[in-house]
Amino acid sequence: LDRIATDIEIGECVDKPCIAKKFFTPKSAKWVVAKLTKFLATDFWVNPGVRLANEVVYTLLLRKAGVKVPKILAVDLETYTLFREYVEGTPLPQFVCMEITQPFRLVGETLANIHLKGIVLGDTRPSNFIISPDGQNAYVVDLEQARIGGDPSWDLAELLYFIALECELRCRGTHKHLRFLRYVQALLKGYICAGGREEVIEKITSRRYASVFSFLMTPLVAEGYRRALQRLLKLVKRINWVSGC
Repeated sequence: LDRIATDIEIGECVDKPCIAKKFFTPKSAKWVVAKLTKFLATDFWVNPGVRLANEVVYTLLLRKAGVKVPKILAVDLETYTLFREYVEGTPLPQFVCMEITQPFRLVGETLANIHLKGIVLGDTRPSNFIISPDGQNAYVVDLEQARIGGDPSWDLAELLYFIALECELRCRGTHKHLRFLRYVQALLKGYICAGGREEVIEKITSRRYASVFSFLMTPLVAEGYRRALQRLLKLVKRINWVSGC
């Protein structure tokens, strides 16, 4: 949704690839839908100055804490433009429909590390996570909705429902739910093994979160994925989450 309110370009900064991200005030009707999530799940920052400040502040905080984030190269306050290094790697959505699950576990570990710092991302679409070429690290490349406190369960729920949407759009055949649950299991295992709290996971099946994605999937499809999550969580509750960490 932030693509409606930002203009992102790849360019050259001192002979190296970089990203220029310009923040502006959204006027699209689609952003109104995003703001409706204030009443359903969470609120979104709209003001471009606030979003730019968030990007800078939380990039510096998380980088200092050891989380993989792009380095900020420059900021133009007059045009609300941020210049950051270009991160080589593969966006998480490109692993959807593949058999490999390690990238999802990496993202779960990264998200847990962020939550342990008392920070939530607010916007956890899969495209905001880049897996490094060696497959060892997950970079977070969008922090404009980050904040101290907030709802970590929304971070997880949003990420998982967007993965479900990617399964619907990318995967063929009748086994979309099975693929989805494999990715979810890997991601949640990474989250728990990195120190994430079980009570955060237990809230992700709330209808309050699923209702947000009725705008992107039909209510019936969103409910189907919510129930699939419920069944998975009931199953793994009988097994020690930390086994195999």
